[in-house]
Amino acid sequence: MSFFTIERIITNLSLFLSLCSMLLISRLKSSEEQKLAGFFTIVSLIFCTGYWEVLESRCQTMMLINGTKLKYLGSILFCMQIILTLSYIGIAVPRWAHVLSGILMAFFSVLAFSFDHRSLPWHGWLIRDFSITMPKDIPCLHKTDGWAYHVFEALAAAYALIFTVATARVLAQRRGKRPAGTVMTLFLLNISPLLCFFAEKIIIRVTQTDTVPIVPAGFTVSTMLFAYLLLVRRFCDVNNLAASIFFDTAGIPALVLNRHGRITSINEPARKAFPEFSRSALFRSISSVLPYEMRGTFSRLLKDPGLKRGAVALPSSPKDVVERNGKIFMPKLRSVQTERALLGYVLWLEDITLLDNYKKDLESEVSRKTKKLEVLRDNMVMGFAALAENHDMSCKGHLRRTAFYTQLIANELMEEGKYTEEIDSRYVDKMRQVAPLHDIGKNYIDKSILEKQGKLTPAEFGIMTTHTMLGADFIERTLRETEDTEYYQMAHDVALYHHERWDGKGYPKGLQGTQIPLCARIMAVADVYDALTSPRPYKDKMPCAEVLQYIREHAGTQFDPAIVQVLDRIQDRMETISLYV
Repeated sequence: MSFFTIERIITNLSLFLSLCSMLLISRLKSSEEQKLAGFFTIVSLIFCTGYWEVLESRCQTMMLINGTKLKYLGSILFCMQIILTLSYIGIAVPRWAHVLSGILMAFFSVLAFSFDHRSLPWHGWLIRDFSITMPKDIPCLHKTDGWAYHVFEALAAAYALIFTVATARVLAQRRGKRPAGTVMTLFLLNISPLLCFFAEKIIIRVTQTDTVPIVPAGFTVSTMLFAYLLLVRRFCDVNNLAASIFFDTAGIPALVLNRHGRITSINEPARKAFPEFSRSALFRSISSVLPYEMRGTFSRLLKDPGLKRGAVALPSSPKDVVERNGKIFMPKLRSVQTERALLGYVLWLEDITLLDNYKKDLESEVSRKTKKLEVLRDNMVMGFAALAENHDMSCKGHLRRTAFYTQLIANELMEEGKYTEEIDSRYVDKMRQVAPLHDIGKNYIDKSILEKQGKLTPAEFGIMTTHTMLGADFIERTLRETEDTEYYQMAHDVALYHHERWDGKGYPKGLQGTQIPLCARIMAVADVYDALTSPRPYKDKMPCAEVLQYIREHAGTQFDPAIVQVLDRIQDRMETISLYV
């Protein structure tokens, strides 16, 4: 096997792995990690494309020159990749450093893309002269480096030195922003191409050739390391999924653990209530940090079979509690997982002091706790709903608007004395609270269907209709254990039945008339009103007056006539909501 064949194999392998890495990154949620991974993969693709174009150029002079330009561009962009990595691992890079790097990158990019234009005044700064030969039909670009190229080499060496020192400092402190394993992996995947770059330059100067595939080999190693970060270390998944459920609600001591049992996040209430959960506990094993009296309880929670189904693991004995500063806490555990893999756990400690001090201000304490739990529940519901809204980018604001619409409609029905056996002020409040969950099942529908520009095919529409049952199943698994059974039932009915029709031609059950729960009939009107008054990828928005006329025309067929009758008195308020929410 010739040296040229080996070079082609390495370059094509690196290019293929870079493309595979791009596909993996496309599955990440929008985040700081995705930006870092995406930038690295783009640099790798540019660099390896340049090498590939040089190798495949044969006798085409311009293809060889353009491939060389891409190689230089990849080298220039890689220095920016170093700065992004430093910021990610917790090094405060000053603004002037970003600006200076941008100016230098632009300067060298101009030189790289114009080195073959001899008429330009800066010709010869980067490459003083070059020539192309074809020894044994293998293209080779011989060049004489200019002063700017030597400056660039010095800058690359400075970047490598600064990056190495900064990474060593972060690892030595053991209190970094990221886990030590992640920091070390990022260091290796960034430093490998840099070391290969300098090694290649040394070999080129010694052998007087420009066809040494050292840098593609470095990018091959780096891309494999990135695949390790994405597939094995679950780069960024645990914190993103868990933070929206618990950390934004605050008030409850909570920790996030990765699947290996190491602590990745600790919220402020946990640090205040338990000195053991200080910042120094980050990235340590939970078993070495937990208070001694909690270790046995935690082990038993881990063995709870309900964790695999996403259920909350609860202590089996009243003795499995922790006392701190006059308060009593009950530990609870829940898994964070996708359909395919376990990503980690969330451990939180619920304050149950009230249960042991019920004789003191019992009624006021119960009221305070109830309100606090309702706030936490509402925050969690809005977090779930936000996931659905972010999944379907064509429906921005839909959840907030429909919550207001359903509250308006339910309140008007109550004031007019309709459905008095069901509607009261508590019902109106719960209607507003559960409305954002009506489309939670869309989280399980492919985005290509949700955001399709044209009309859905029968097969696609069939898939879309399943979001009602998927949403109801999600609510059943998530809220079934809540003590507020009315809240759970309304949330379940709204998700499952909001596409049923008054004439029985809806889905998924084909219910008709008053067989459809009242909350779902209210939701159906609010959902259609917002869908028609809002722009979607497949249509423009309709004027509010035309939408109300449409709803009136379909009273008794698609909608409950009693609900449609009250819309005239709240028409102005609904139009205001559609304009400003």
